[in-house]
Amino acid sequence: MDEIAFADLKKLVAEAFSILWITKGSGEKPMRPELDLVTGFGGNARSENWSLNFAHLAVDSISSQSEVVEQIRKVYWKNMTMSAEECESEYVEKDGKLHVGRVVEAQKFNHALYTKTTRLQPLISTLGKKPSRALKLNLSAPRLLDTLHFIDGDLSDLPLTSDEAEIRPYAVSINFKDVLIALGNLTGSSLGIDCAGVVSRTGTDAGLQVGDTHLKEGESVLIHSGAGGVGQAANQLARIRKARIFTTVGTVEKKKLIADVYKIPETDTFSSRNTSFAKAILRLTDGTGVDVVFNSLSGENTRASWSCIAPLGRFIDG
Repeated sequence: MDEIAFADLKKLVAEAFSILWITKGSGEKPMRPELDLVTGFGGNARSENWSLNFAHLAVDSISSQSEVVEQIRKVYWKNMTMSAEECESEYVEKDGKLHVGRVVEAQKFNHALYTKTTRLQPLISTLGKKPSRALKLNLSAPRLLDTLHFIDGDLSDLPLTSDEAEIRPYAVSINFKDVLIALGNLTGSSLGIDCAGVVSRTGTDAGLQVGDTHLKEGESVLIHSGAGGVGQAANQLARIRKARIFTTVGTVEKKKLIADVYKIPETDTFSSRNTSFAKAILRLTDGTGVDVVFNSLSGENTRASWSCIAPLGRFIDG
């Protein structure tokens, strides 16, 4: 723009009551984005002269001539008959329709920002009070274990694939991996992924049915590594089912933990470091064996576990 054109532009803005600036090829998907510079120019002009009615109409480059003329007429007469405070300042014509910009409150973003920056007070509630409500364990502040709490989950309404099953947990453990994630020593976002529960939904090819627990009331179960995260969750479920529990542990301290917390007699707790548990279980069950083996061992210990399963028993490899 030369000096004469710039002087004419300043005069126009200073003396005009209403200006409608039309560009073609700008707008939502601009072919000539440099034309949108007028948006900033118009805003600056309005800030210096509050009575100036300065509007910008960006015309879609593929619109027909008749559509463009009609939209120009609408914007022109609207801006001529209303004050600057009442008029829109920016229009975009697209496919024969006029569009104006609007600031819409982003509720989801506001909520996410609020929960990240505000120390929320937990609401004390009984787990399972609303069976249909899906919950997820969350950590508000990494490394601060006292900020652990439950939030609403977002996966319960997702459709299952044919080979998937959904479990309603009755016992969830926090294992060593979860502790490392919570302390910020390991990258991860999911806490408490080990659980014991009942099948609540199932795909067509999952091989399970709704209501399955793999353990019926009064049955017997061998839970390997019973003091571990998964083992303790299995112990809790087995107690709910009123099953007779046999378990294996790796140390004397863990054997005492099992006895103190889960009230499992020391006579029913064996070492996981050798295969002697198999003969002991057969002796304690009069040669019948257990109905369910929840296995987490390998090698000879796995083979020994197979030897102490009752007829038609089940073997779950964890």
